Amino acid sequence: MLERVNPEPRFVQEIAREGLLDSSPLVVVDVGASGGFWPFWSHFGTHRRMIGFEPDAKECARLRENRGMEVYPVALGAKPEQAVFHQLRNPCCSSFLEVNREYWARFPLGDTHLEVGKSVVEIADLDGVAADNGLETVDFIKLDTEGSELDVLRGAAGLLENEMLGVQVEVAFQPIHHGRPLFGEVDAYLRDKGFALFDLSPWRHARKALPPIDGYAAAPSTYGQVVWGEALYFKDLAAEIGKGQRPVASKIVKAVAMFDLFMLPDCAIELLEAALEAGLLDPSYQVRKELLVPTLLGRRLPLDSWRVLFNALPQI
Repeated sequence: MLERVNPEPRFVQEIAREGLLDSSPLVVVDVGASGGFWPFWSHFGTHRRMIGFEPDAKECARLRENRGMEVYPVALGAKPEQAVFHQLRNPCCSSFLEVNREYWARFPLGDTHLEVGKSVVEIADLDGVAADNGLETVDFIKLDTEGSELDVLRGAAGLLENEMLGVQVEVAFQPIHHGRPLFGEVDAYLRDKGFALFDLSPWRHARKALPPIDGYAAAPSTYGQVVWGEALYFKDLAAEIGKGQRPVASKIVKAVAMFDLFMLPDCAIELLEAALEAGLLDPSYQVRKELLVPTLLGRRLPLDSWRVLFNALPQI
């Protein structure tokens, strides 16, 4: 999971309390939904639609017990087809790609990546599933599919281009699977679709030469090579407004709310001010900017005071 999540997103909580997304709830899709949605989405209250995709039948049934989720027992990819699914001893590491055991042999992971079986799985594309189920738009998508993330994104090209606001995607920096696209390929694809990288949480793994003694060997460690991570992308609506584009108010509010949620208050305030100056939001949002100012030494300063304090600091 991304490391930087706001435990008290006051802007999100206020718009949820005031019902400002009643007519346009936030739509979040989780691809690889095993374990359920991260609890921080609960800050949106009932003003959210949570849709999960999890091909494991038992896990899908468990997830469906949560009435706040819609769960599809479907594996997603670039197009409808059949593919071989590699089942590993650690189910969380199972993948449509073969693990690069030669690379992982340098790490103290034991039999975590030992293959215990294979199965042939039907794959669908997200654009097709969305069209078949009347899902016209998605605001945010989270992907954790152990190597097939770029294929899933390719199968969601229509949704990505149709006003989607954000993407959270697991990325690899090293050849941990055979044929797995690395971070640069995922980044290039999303940039081509109009997204910009806003945050990155790298995960390190210690090698056998100095194995970690402060945690589980298969888990990320405090030292070692950066192997993979979570990348967070958004459409840069403030830049779009600066170029004369006019996003609808609900999209702007959702983007500001997600900036608040993912600890990007500067981006949230920048977008609010750009939208207010362009006349795209109700003037009441001038006051709501104050909800986005973080604490300073345990105090909450007004935004103007924060800026005055910054301007009083010596600048190099």
